[in-house]
Amino acid sequence: MAVTYTPKIQWPDNGRRLQAKDYKIQVPTGLSDVHIREPNFVDVAAMAARSKEHAVGQGSALSIVNGLVTRDLDVTFANPDQQWKETSGSKTGPGQFQFQGGEVFLELRLALYVIQHVQPDPKDSISKQIFAEVYGHELLHVHDEVTLVEDFLPNDLKSDTDISNLLTRPYTYGSSKQTMVVAATEFREYVRKRIAGMVWNDHWATKTNERARRRDAPEEYAKVQDRIDTLRVKQINR
Repeated sequence: MAVTYTPKIQWPDNGRRLQAKDYKIQVPTGLSDVHIREPNFVDVAAMAARSKEHAVGQGSALSIVNGLVTRDLDVTFANPDQQWKETSGSKTGPGQFQFQGGEVFLELRLALYVIQHVQPDPKDSISKQIFAEVYGHELLHVHDEVTLVEDFLPNDLKSDTDISNLLTRPYTYGSSKQTMVVAATEFREYVRKRIAGMVWNDHWATKTNERARRRDAPEEYAKVQDRIDTLRVKQINR
């Protein structure tokens, strides 16, 4: 049965949109306004904790963290009860389960944080410029994560034979001590987690880390920090 991988980008911790033009923020080409969100402003300790907590593999090599985009990926089925049919007809396990096709959601949850001391003062033009530098860099990370899930993953997953086998062949699951209702409920969660693990480990984690490291390479972020430092000197000496 045919499967359609559908990206779903969610911002559970950044509910409000930000007007980039108010700060003259450079928005990456192709990034939808729906992903330009008001950041959560946090102190240094909270930023360090979130950076460590949400690292996918190795953490950032940066000594200065002015902003952070966290990401998490999961896989869900649009309608698991209908998409996974039990074909044996038995009232007890084990069951024979066959995927019937339909949408498989690639759920990317993003969050955006900015260090508290660069929160812009609406009446201070230099303060707004410093914020724009920090936020604009984080938007590059957002763009990388969105395009990875929207453009790369759906096509890349089509060539994964292990996932394809799970979605095309009958799968036996459960025991004779279980009712079929219980076996079916367990199986749907089991197969969801198994596919999610394959997507995470074999397709997503390496790519998201590669993109993050490229953006935050010390020589690259030094350019951003130099611009911030120049603005701070202007702010002090005006």
